[in-house]
Amino acid sequence: MSRSDKPETRSVRPGSDMLGVLGGMGPMATAAFYRELIVSTSGRTDQDHIPVVIWADPSVPDRTAALTGAGPDPTPWLIRGATALESAGATVLAIACNTAHAFLPAIEAAVAVPVLNMIDETCERVAGTLPSGSRVGVLATTGTHRSKLYQHGLADRQLAYLAPTDTIQAAVTKAISSIKAGESQDVAHELLMCAGQLFTSAGADILVAGCTELALVSDGLTFGVPMIDSTSTLAEATVRYLREKKVPRDASAAGQNA
Repeated sequence: MSRSDKPETRSVRPGSDMLGVLGGMGPMATAAFYRELIVSTSGRTDQDHIPVVIWADPSVPDRTAALTGAGPDPTPWLIRGATALESAGATVLAIACNTAHAFLPAIEAAVAVPVLNMIDETCERVAGTLPSGSRVGVLATTGTHRSKLYQHGLADRQLAYLAPTDTIQAAVTKAISSIKAGESQDVAHELLMCAGQLFTSAGADILVAGCTELALVSDGLTFGVPMIDSTSTLAEATVRYLREKKVPRDASAAGQNA
């Protein structure tokens, strides 16, 4: 997605607000999110930008491994990071990892500040782009698919989730691993182009870059259908929240049900 496709944003004068970024999963993806946050803020001076504290802990166990029963539960690491950010003065948290949202309930229960939901924001953006019933192909980790994060978010908005074939998922998984390893972007580009083309051939009306690693190589990826990037979407949602003091959807629903 080109920068010209992004919704217009305005500068933020956040006062006492501070964003806490739960990251390190992986480190470059966290840096990409912070860059998107700066771009989305569109500040004219240093003082227009959002105060940010980043907890980047690359020791967090692999989220997909945990969700597929092949590794330890990362929840204690995620809670440690979230509580450290809150103690550092963060008034709202953002998690720079799609798959880590499978552990969001435990993170939310551990802190008293709101946590923005990358999956919800991305699904909402898809819903605002295409009509109900549209078919969505999600380029994401196996753990994200296994936890049904996007399946539920899309279904709630009357959108159809297209399950990736084994070939598609193998290509996306290899691309993500290649990006994490710092290999040539050409390798990831070729794999993602293959996966995206297979999705569109299967009838996808739109694609979602549902892994923060993909933001590092998304420039130049074109499939003939729109592609929504979850990293830039979360950055824009963060700016909106701090600009408008918008209560996250989940928190609002919880308040109504209390």
